[in-house]
Amino acid sequence: MLQRCGGIGSVVIRRGYALLVLALGMLLFPAYCLASGYPPDSDRYVNDYAGVMTSNDVATIRTMFADFERDAGVRVVALTIGSIKDYDTPDTSIEAFSTNLFNTWGIGDRQKNNGVLIVVAKNDRKVRIEVGSGYGKAMDAPMQSVINEFMLPAFKREQYSSGIAAGARAVVDTLSRRAPVAQQGSSSWLFVLLGIGGLFVTSGMAMIGRNYYVREHTCPQCSQLGVKISRETVVAPTYSSSGTGQKTRHCASCGYHTESAYTISQLYDSSSSSSSSDGGSSSDGGGSSGGGASGSW
Repeated sequence: MLQRCGGIGSVVIRRGYALLVLALGMLLFPAYCLASGYPPDSDRYVNDYAGVMTSNDVATIRTMFADFERDAGVRVVALTIGSIKDYDTPDTSIEAFSTNLFNTWGIGDRQKNNGVLIVVAKNDRKVRIEVGSGYGKAMDAPMQSVINEFMLPAFKREQYSSGIAAGARAVVDTLSRRAPVAQQGSSSWLFVLLGIGGLFVTSGMAMIGRNYYVREHTCPQCSQLGVKISRETVVAPTYSSSGTGQKTRHCASCGYHTESAYTISQLYDSSSSSSSSDGGSSSDGGGSSGGGASGSW
């Protein structure tokens, strides 16, 4: 009888121990989930998790991307990380990491799939410009040129902030001249219909991009295209207030030169809202099928 009671007691203890382990697991599992996966989209335009960018470059890029999304309807995001290995994902390359992160964040318009993501993995010495599926392969070569000409030379000198700033400007300039193209359908007749409709859509988007670039870079004094534009942060923005900056336009052809103040949008926290006054859109949700370009240094 005593042996039986002892046996029952041991069973109860074992079951109690199992329940305790299960309870602890349930408590710890949410914390593990929060620590795993892709980095959060904490800012709509610039997420410097590697801490390699200057506050001036961050503010300049954020303003440039916000202006471009407002005027051309294209969202561009810049991200810096230490390594893709810092995140609990199945990705083994910066290409896979960028594609999956792009789709996780839903960058760009969900109908046009026109977003762009710039990823710099400092410790991996890798850079990737991922483009939305709406561009097809049309942007692969241009983005490769952006990486090779504007970003890698600076990265090799460990000038990450200036390299990202130069690459960001080159991306915007490149996108201003080109619009997403229609994708091929699964059948010939559907492709023809999509092609006809895509011709009108693409023409309209291309016109928006060209108008933005021409308007910004045409000299009002001599009407020559080629005005150089630079921006400098005067007062950095915060999560509670906007900042101010100075925009300089200079024409090498005739010497035209102007300086004007502009408002820098306050920092954006995507966890609290799906849109913002600095260019957020309820049509976010764009995807990528792996188009773009990569580089290493």
